[in-house]
Amino acid sequence: MRKIQARRAIVDVLIAHPNGLTGQEIITKLDPKVSRNSISDTRHISNLMRGAKGVTRIKNGGVGVMLTDGITVHKYKVLLYKVTDESELIRWIGGKVR
Repeated sequence: MRKIQARRAIVDVLIAHPNGLTGQEIITKLDPKVSRNSISDTRHISNLMRGAKGVTRIKNGGVGVMLTDGITVHKYKVLLYKVTDESELIRWIGGKVR
């Protein structure tokens, strides 16, 4: 499995927050020493968590807001990542979490 340190950092954050987090919230809580090069936006979170066991991706879990020109506001739906089975998630990552 590639990018194992980045995946482990994401899993560590998700286990610490059982209510679930959006991709942007995960990025702000990650350790910058571990994940600075491999995770820079929410697309990376989505790709790294693809196929994860024990995690539910809830569509419409949150709403993102983007200001384009200072006047126009765009709202969009974001995924919420929530741990459903911690032991299965730890087994998927390889058995070690920080």
